[in-house]
Formats: sequence, structure tokens, C-alpha cells
Amino acid sequence: MHYFESKAIAAYEYCNLHGLWKKEI
Repeated sequence: MHYFESKAIAAYEYCNLHGLWKKEI
């Protein structure tokens, strides 16, 4: 994977774990 893709996935998983996406929507 590319560097930015891995970073995006890591951020996505982090937000899922902490439920941050629900706050943004």
C-alpha cells in the first residue's frame, strides 16, 4: 500500500474505535 493509503486506513480504524465519525456526521 501507499503511505497515504495506510495512514488513511489507520485514521479510519482509529475513528471507528473511538466513535469519532458519529460526531462528524
